[in-house]
Amino acid sequence: MKFFILLALSLAFCGLTTAQDFNGDWQPVNWDPSNRLLSGMMNFGLQQAVPEAISAGNLPQGQWSLVHVNLITNQPQAGGAVDYNFNVNLQDQNGNKAHLGFMINNSANGSNSLLFWIVLPLDTPPSI
Repeated sequence: MKFFILLALSLAFCGLTTAQDFNGDWQPVNWDPSNRLLSGMMNFGLQQAVPEAISAGNLPQGQWSLVHVNLITNQPQAGGAVDYNFNVNLQDQNGNKAHLGFMINNSANGSNSLLFWIVLPLDTPPSI
């Protein structure tokens, strides 16, 4: 019985110290187009952010397409959620180019929500 109590206390202590070690920094994520989680979040973000940017007058009307993924970072949140920052280059059918940053929250149950978006000048370094 003492073994099980000691085991439970050890696990609780290890869990607490692991939680204390979290520094809250944004971590880089390697872009892999075959990663369904990342691709799904990026597509969700583009489907949400581009029409909002057009409506707000930050992007001209048009069919915008992804040209390049510049940077992806993530940061764990409370309750098992993770926030993902995406920084991408877009181009429309007329050759207009844009630099778009957006943040997606991926909740613990797997649902996504767009937290914010921003259209940046093309000479902005790839960071959010």
